[in-house]
Amino acid sequence: MEIAGILTAGKYVSSALEQLGKSGPSQETTLGQASETAATAASTGVTSVLREIAAEYDVTDISPREFSEMIGKLYEAGTLSDQQYQDLSQVRADLDLEGVDPDETLNLVEFYVDKLRELCGSLDDADGGSGSISAKTLPEAISAQRRLAWLEKLAAIQAEPDSTGLDTTA
Repeated sequence: MEIAGILTAGKYVSSALEQLGKSGPSQETTLGQASETAATAASTGVTSVLREIAAEYDVTDISPREFSEMIGKLYEAGTLSDQQYQDLSQVRADLDLEGVDPDETLNLVEFYVDKLRELCGSLDDADGGSGSISAKTLPEAISAQRRLAWLEKLAAIQAEPDSTGLDTTA
């Protein structure tokens, strides 16, 4: 099964799940909306703590060891759910799989943009350049995009720590 238009220039197209036949709200969507509502209610305190910790780090120039330290602090402070912590911990696992030295600094946003481009490029090569993605590869692409979204938020905090409107439900 192939799904056209899932990734374009490293961007996840949200209609992917609809193309897989999940047109109505699923239990996962309902639970996500409930958790988003709860997160919004507590967001003022959580957001300020998240900003305070995240502003100490620059995900565009960070080592895997420093990244692990940052997400550990965020989790201990209660700003990340168990699932968010697991998602962000996967960043470190991806870096380890790529053989990145724990003390080597790198730009994590670029790392994931490149990862998504590589995925799209290999798919374009495999299917004759149609720009579609297989259902088998879709979960990996969605996970990578979710991690990239978090990294972009963290980079935005570091760039402008006093800005408002952070959505912590990524």
